Amino acid sequence: MLDKSDTNISQTLATFNQHNIDVALLVPTQTGMEKSIMDATATLRSFFKENQFHDYETQEKGPDAKVVKQIFYVRPNTLEPALVLSDK
Repeated sequence: MLDKSDTNISQTLATFNQHNIDVALLVPTQTGMEKSIMDATATLRSFFKENQFHDYETQEKGPDAKVVKQIFYVRPNTLEPALVLSDK
């Protein structure tokens, strides 16, 4: 799916690297885009835990255990705030 990106991934990663910012990529499938739901890969889960953003291992199950987090989409000249839900 990265080959379908409208963003130059190599250039984007280099920019984050220049500023010593750790980054992980979430690559949605077509189904994920259609349903607006995506599962975090093991790599992404590990990245979140290591960076103290979220720990799926300690999150309870069920609709009452959903976690809302603020994120930012990084655009060429702006940061676009958004909220994401995490459930197990």
